[in-house]
Amino acid sequence: MKIFGILVALVALSCAQYEHEVTNDSELRDAFINTTEWFDPEVQWRIYVTASFIVDTQISF
Repeated sequence: MKIFGILVALVALSCAQYEHEVTNDSELRDAFINTTEWFDPEVQWRIYVTASFIVDTQISF
């Protein structure tokens, strides 16, 4: 159950981070609305890095 909580936190944080970047750029805002943009390798890389950071932080505690 703790792993599920970590996964939910990862998704929420990565969405919030990406949404913050999107609000500063109208082109990215349009891409954010388009769900196919989530399959962009750059977006997936950001999600992976964010997830790795959170998992490492959770494990260290």
